[in-house]
Amino acid sequence: GKAEASAAVMPAKRFHVERDCEDIRSAISRWSTDEEPLIKLLSTRSHDQRQQVKRQYKTKYNKDLLQDLKAEMGSSYDDILVMLLTPRPDFDAWTMHKATQANDDNSQAVFAGILCTRSNKQIRAMRETYKKLFSRNLLDDLKACSADRLADLLLALTKGDREERGKVDQSRAKEDAHELYEEDKLGANDRSRIVEVLATRSVPQLRATLQAYRKVSGRELLDTIHAEMPEEQKMGFAAIVSCLKDPAKFFAGRLKEAVSGSEGIDEDTLMRVVVTRSEVDLLEIKRLLKDQHGQALTKVVEDNCTGDHKKLLLALIKGNK
Repeated sequence: GKAEASAAVMPAKRFHVERDCEDIRSAISRWSTDEEPLIKLLSTRSHDQRQQVKRQYKTKYNKDLLQDLKAEMGSSYDDILVMLLTPRPDFDAWTMHKATQANDDNSQAVFAGILCTRSNKQIRAMRETYKKLFSRNLLDDLKACSADRLADLLLALTKGDREERGKVDQSRAKEDAHELYEEDKLGANDRSRIVEVLATRSVPQLRATLQAYRKVSGRELLDTIHAEMPEEQKMGFAAIVSCLKDPAKFFAGRLKEAVSGSEGIDEDTLMRVVVTRSEVDLLEIKRLLKDQHGQALTKVVEDNCTGDHKKLLLALIKGNK
């Protein structure tokens, strides 16, 4: 499919979980750890394959793969190893928690990047895991980070009730678009339709609605959000609409911000986008970063990241196709 066409990392075809475990053991039991085979192995397996290796490694050697690699590869690798080897629901829950605690401009983009790109099943798993890990309710934490309609939207997205199949219904798209347009005349807090449409329509259906809205209103829904929404809700709504409309473009924008902030490079966002999108649309994100923002991802990493983990990051960006 189209998604696979722009994935950088594909599942390894000749995958032997036993052999991977043995290769890792032999690389780390040398007198000085040989990073090359470890980097190659970590960057050419899919997330699911890495999880299988991690489980088998525990069974075979009664050791934790993540702890072993952290100990052997040096602290520069810690964060990226956690991203690569933590089961996705746990990593998503952990990322959401960090963002709710920070509650800053970046947080809204983090919420959008997760809640708008995961399946219902993944969102629900993440919500359960969040409770287990932090003994807190994700919905409560999100409520504390957002106001009014934006809070309603985040809570609706966190339920994981999006339609996931069915053909695009053009007449329904027009109907939704008309209702959204009618709502433009109301105060921001009387908008309930926008919450329902963004949280429950399938992604293809939503894209048809956004096109229909442009016809009805003469502008993009994003422009309406920037023009009409209260200041404290603008960023959150805009991030959610952008991410649903075109995730690759959204994440290219995230990378652009990560590498051109006034405080220097935001490596956490950079690594998270590379790791979580590597099997989805990283090649497309790279292309957009180059075409729209004039930056080559490989060069940005070469020039700005310090530390050995850069080698693993570059290997993931290159991929295994």
